[in-house]
Amino acid sequence: MIIRSIKAENFMKFSRLNLLDLPEAGVIGIIGPNESGKSTIGEALLFAFFGRTKMSKDCPLESLIHWGSEYMRVEIDFVLLDQEHGRRNLRIYREIDRFGTNYAKILELPGKQEVARGNIEVTSFIQAQVGFDFFEFQHAFYHDQYGSRLVDDSQREFLERMTGVRQMDSAIEKIKTEVEQLEREFGHYQKDIGRNLKQIEHFARTVERLPELREEEEKAVYDYVNMKETVEENSRSREAYGSLIGSGNGREQRFVELASARGSQLEDGVAGLLDDYRSLQSRCIDGELDDTELAEETGKISGALEQANKFLDAYRQLRGSFVEARETLESELYGGDENSLKTRLTAQEQERMRLAAVLKGRLRGQLAGGALFLLFAGLAVAFAVKIESLENLLGEIPSHYVSLGCGGVGLLALLFLSLKYVSYRGFQSRRSDLAKIISELNKKIQDTKSRIRDYLRLEELKDSGAPRDYVEAAGEIATGAAAKRLEEFRGRYSALLGLDPEAGPGDYTDLLRQQAENENTCRKRIKSLTQGCARKLKDSEAALKKAQSSRDRISNELREAEGQLAKKETLEEKVAEFESAALKIRREIDDRRTACELLQLCSATTREKVGPTLSRYLKCILPRLTEGRYRDVKLDPDLKIQVFADERSDFISAVELSGGTNEALMLGLRLALSQAHITAHTRQKQFMFLDEPFKMMDGARVVGALESLGKLSEELCQFFVVQPRCEEEQVAALDRVIRTAVETTELKVDFAASSADESA
Repeated sequence: MIIRSIKAENFMKFSRLNLLDLPEAGVIGIIGPNESGKSTIGEALLFAFFGRTKMSKDCPLESLIHWGSEYMRVEIDFVLLDQEHGRRNLRIYREIDRFGTNYAKILELPGKQEVARGNIEVTSFIQAQVGFDFFEFQHAFYHDQYGSRLVDDSQREFLERMTGVRQMDSAIEKIKTEVEQLEREFGHYQKDIGRNLKQIEHFARTVERLPELREEEEKAVYDYVNMKETVEENSRSREAYGSLIGSGNGREQRFVELASARGSQLEDGVAGLLDDYRSLQSRCIDGELDDTELAEETGKISGALEQANKFLDAYRQLRGSFVEARETLESELYGGDENSLKTRLTAQEQERMRLAAVLKGRLRGQLAGGALFLLFAGLAVAFAVKIESLENLLGEIPSHYVSLGCGGVGLLALLFLSLKYVSYRGFQSRRSDLAKIISELNKKIQDTKSRIRDYLRLEELKDSGAPRDYVEAAGEIATGAAAKRLEEFRGRYSALLGLDPEAGPGDYTDLLRQQAENENTCRKRIKSLTQGCARKLKDSEAALKKAQSSRDRISNELREAEGQLAKKETLEEKVAEFESAALKIRREIDDRRTACELLQLCSATTREKVGPTLSRYLKCILPRLTEGRYRDVKLDPDLKIQVFADERSDFISAVELSGGTNEALMLGLRLALSQAHITAHTRQKQFMFLDEPFKMMDGARVVGALESLGKLSEELCQFFVVQPRCEEEQVAALDRVIRTAVETTELKVDFAASSADESA
């Protein structure tokens, strides 16, 4: 990597720094008194590429900002050789302010195309493309003014760090520490495995009984379930018989009450008892109440109740027949059609009233016709007699004409009177017939009402009288279909009605009273069965408790065994995990021991090889830096530097050298390490920044060293050399010169312009 320009603003001493068109090869001297900003140029390079400086190790980056300013920025143009892209002109840019804002980017010139942005991307790009980090750059290509003071252990430590030996030794110690920790952890796992195996062996003895315990539990559960079913069955039987005892007293009383009951109370009571005994008989048949004698008793009572219920159903139907007969009479009397008696009577009465009105009109017509007849007959007679006074009234009209006219009108009036009389007699005859019809209808209506009242009185016996009373009362008024139904009922149930004592034991009341005795016998049987069920229930509950105790005991033992099985399986899983973890740790221990052996071998090999490798570079560099006085150098396996002294004809330690020679030796070692780093990593041209490398050398050696720097290697071709004081001979040995001053905070050097002036 070659530096082409260095620009900075508000960076440390400089408010503005511009070093433009730096030459790609040669020695560039930076000359100036102390505190004039010479080392600041190197710090600017460190900050631009790595975001840190040697000074920033002990103080924050904000302290690098020029006094009185709010920000600083550094901009470096450099050249990289890339196998893929060839020569690349790049510019790295960094900026920070006093608020801690940090910004970085890398641009590709001349188009200023951005190739990296941000600190992370810029750092990754530098590491990947340039091939070194801050530490490597500082110890390989940046020789600060304190580098020449390294002696003995410091030299060896530096060489060990640069060659990687120190890192390998540190890694070996770290690996050994990890191995010790892993061995302790491995020992803990072995103890846990042994303890768990003992516990597993203890659990295994109990686990072996699991099949036997499961069989015992299965048998105990089977016995418990059977006994529980027996208890439930006995409990249900006891509850069933117990409920029958309570309801039996009521049923006996109901039989007694039904013997004197009437109407719907009797019918509903018999129907309710029949339902109860049918249900009880069904429970006996279905097996819920498992007793044949009880089934027989309930069958007898159910048969008697069914007989009574059939009798009452027939009795209800008989009453229905009389109700239908009454409803038929009511329909004939009050029906809404035109054939009902009331409707016919109303129609006949309306007809009679209409005839009365017509007869009244006919009578008026007869009287009017008679009056007209008498009037015109008298006038006809008068005009026929020829009364003088009437002739005077007629004047010229002949009287016989008038007499004829009046006689004709009188005849017409007589004819009208005859017709009216004949019509009047006809209507009067019709009126007499209507009177007879109305009289007959009224009589029939009265008879029908009387029969309806008889039926209503008969219905009152439904709730107040016995069926026998009802039948006797119905026989007095029954007609038609009702009478036929009554005879059928009487012939079928004469015994239950008490009409034929020879046909049966008595009427229905005797039948119901007899069932009370049967119910008493049935209740005693139920009570006996209840007591037997109670004894069975008590015995079965005791057996159930014993079976439950046995089941619980075996279940507890089985649960304990299964719990130990689960613990055993868990412990086996843990043992497997511990063994796997222990095996993994053992492998890690073996791997680390192998790595430690390899690192030790690598460290030893590196120590053996780094000495000859660096010795070859030093043999080329050291004669030029020491004016040929020291030409041979070697590094032993402990990386201690020894120089061949001609006057002693032997290798001597670096401690025995003078300060100037030791400084030259360390400079040569730094150049050798730089060349080795380029050969191993970067493989391209590289600059070096040497900060006061010749403090202890005399002027002649400094000139020789400056003249030799550019000729040491094709890769190390650009050198920045900081010198506080420089004689004319030393300045002449420099290719380019940058001069600084204490009072100057702005520095600008354009080597392109200076080259043009020199050419002119």
